[in-house]
Amino acid sequence: MILDPSTRSLYTDALRPPAGFRFTEAVATTFSLDLTTLLTVPLYLLLYGVEDRESLLQDGVALLEGLRRTTDAITVYCQEGRIGVPAVQHVLYGLLEEPVVQVAAPGGGVFHPKLWLLRFLPVDANGGPLLRLVVLSRNLTLDRSWDLSLQLEGRPGSNELAQNRDLANLVRRLPELSTDERVPGTAVQQAARLADEASRCAWEMPEGYHEITFYSLGMGESSWMPPTGERLCVISPFCEESELRALAGRASDSAVLVSRTEELALLDPSALGSFHPTFVLDEAAQSEDGEEVHGADAACGLHAKAYLVDDGNVVSLTVGSANASSAAFRGANVEILAELVGRKSEVGGVEDLLAEGGLREYLTEYQAPDCTDDLEDARRVEDELEAVRRRLASAGMRVRCLPTGDDRWQLELCPSDAFTLHADGQGSSDSRLSLRVWPVTLPPDSAVGADPVLEGDVVSLRPCALSSVTGFLAFEIRHGSGAVLRFVLNLPVDGLPEERDAAVLAAIINNEDGFLRYLYLLLLENSGEDRWTEMGGQLIGWQRGKAWRFDEDLPLLEELTKTLSRRPDRLADIRDLVEELEEVESGERIMPTEFLELWRLFEEVADLHE
Repeated sequence: MILDPSTRSLYTDALRPPAGFRFTEAVATTFSLDLTTLLTVPLYLLLYGVEDRESLLQDGVALLEGLRRTTDAITVYCQEGRIGVPAVQHVLYGLLEEPVVQVAAPGGGVFHPKLWLLRFLPVDANGGPLLRLVVLSRNLTLDRSWDLSLQLEGRPGSNELAQNRDLANLVRRLPELSTDERVPGTAVQQAARLADEASRCAWEMPEGYHEITFYSLGMGESSWMPPTGERLCVISPFCEESELRALAGRASDSAVLVSRTEELALLDPSALGSFHPTFVLDEAAQSEDGEEVHGADAACGLHAKAYLVDDGNVVSLTVGSANASSAAFRGANVEILAELVGRKSEVGGVEDLLAEGGLREYLTEYQAPDCTDDLEDARRVEDELEAVRRRLASAGMRVRCLPTGDDRWQLELCPSDAFTLHADGQGSSDSRLSLRVWPVTLPPDSAVGADPVLEGDVVSLRPCALSSVTGFLAFEIRHGSGAVLRFVLNLPVDGLPEERDAAVLAAIINNEDGFLRYLYLLLLENSGEDRWTEMGGQLIGWQRGKAWRFDEDLPLLEELTKTLSRRPDRLADIRDLVEELEEVESGERIMPTEFLELWRLFEEVADLHE
C-alpha cells in the first residue's frame, strides 16, 4: 500500500553500506542539525550491529576513529543559525567544524532540503560505484516524528538523464550557498563529482512505480505545484492559505488535508473549505516534530510532507521537504522534491491511503479550538526570536583564540561592528532580550553574558583547555516574555592552534589502554568482512571471524607485521597518530615505551619518514 504506516525504518539504516560495498563519500543537506547525531554518523557508515546510541557516545575512542576515517569524505550543509545546542558536551565537536557548512537560501527564504547522496564502491574492486539517494522530510536531528523518506539506489551510466537535472544542479551548487569563506576546495570538487554521477544515474524504482522526476526549488528554477487529478491528499505540517486554495484547485473531485491543529487554527477557515475532510494526527500518535531542536527538547507533531494525486489509474506521489507554503512553492526557500508515478492498481491511491488499515487509524478530524489567543501570542514571540536568530547568524562574528600562559586558552567573541537584534530597531513591549554564549565543548553553566557584542565590544569567554577550543559557540536568547531560544553558530576562529586536533586526540585516548585500543582500530580494515561491532556493551574489532576484545593482551608485533606486508598504508596512519600525540605534552605519557621502541623499528623498515 502507498505510504504504509506499518512500514517503519531507522534513519541510520539508510547510511549503512550495502553487502559487499564500502563507503567512500557523501553529501548531506538539512535545515536543522544536531551535532550529537552527526557525531555518531561516521560509525554507522563503518559499523554493523550497533544500535545503542548512548553506548556509542560513551565510547570516545571509537567515535574518534570513525570521525578520522570519514569526516574528510562527508560534507553536511545546513541552514545558518539552525544548529541545535547539544545535550551532551564533547571535545570531538571541534573536529566537525570543517565538515559542517552553514548556508543560506539565495531567494531570501531558508535552506530547507533534506537529503543524503552516498557513494559506495565494491569491496573486491570489481565494478563501478553504487549511489544511494535518500530524500527525506526529516532533519539530521534526534526526533521521532512522523516523517517520510524515499531511498533509491542506482549506478551511473554514460548519459545524463533529464529527470535528474534538478537533483544534480542542487548538489553541484551547494558550496556556493555557503555564508562564509571556509568551504574547502575539496568540498567543491566533491559536490561536482557526486552531481555528475547523480546526473547519469538510473535509479531502481520502488515496486509499482515506473517513473521518477526530481524538483529542486529556490535555485533559480520556476515554482512548483503537483499535477492535476481527480483526487488529492496534501500532507503538510505547515500551511499557508494561498497555497491551500491553489492546491485544492488541482483536484476535480475531492481534496483531503492532513496537518497540525496549532497550524490550522491560525488560518482563515475559508481556506480549509475545499478540503473534505481535514485531518490532524490523533493525540495518541503524536511524537517529536524535528523542525526545531533545543538539545534534548523537541516539539511534537506531524513533520511529513507529501502530495498524492490519483487520476484514473495513474498515481503521482511527491515527497520531500516542501511544506504547503508560498516560500516553498514559489522559490524563496531551497527545497528538494521527488515525484514518483505509478499505477493505482499496484500502489493504491487517496482512498486506499485513508482506508482502514492505512493512515486513517492514526488520524482524527480537525476541530477548531475555541480560542486562539495563546497560539497567536506564541507565534508572535516565536517570530521575534527567529528575527533575532537571523540577525545574530548574519552579523559576521568571529572567534579569537589567545594563550593565557597557564596551558589554557582564552576565546573571545568578536563582532564585526555594533548591531541591533531587531531588524527595524524596534520590538514589542515585552521584547526585552538578554544574550549568553559558551563553547559547545563545555557545559551551559560556563556561559557568559554577551550583550556587549551589540555595542561592537569583544566578549571574553571562560578560559578552557586546548582540546575544548572550538568555533561552535552556543547562544541563548532570553525574551522578555520568558521564552528562551538556543542555537549554535559555527564561527571562524582566528589564531586556532595547529596542535588543537592533537590535543583532542590526547584527551580522548587519555591513557595507555586507550592508546592500544585506538591502535587496533587503526589496524582494522574497513571492508565487508573486516568490521567493528558490539559485544557486551563494548565496541570490539571483528576481523576474519575473530573477535578482538580490547581488555585482553593482543599480539601487537604479529598484527603490525601483517599490516606491513598486506596494507603498509595503514602504518602511515599510525605514524600520523604518533606524531600528533608528540605535539602535546600529555601525548608521551599515553604511548607505552615498549610500543615506541617497537614502532621505531617498523618505521625504519617501512621507510615512513617524510
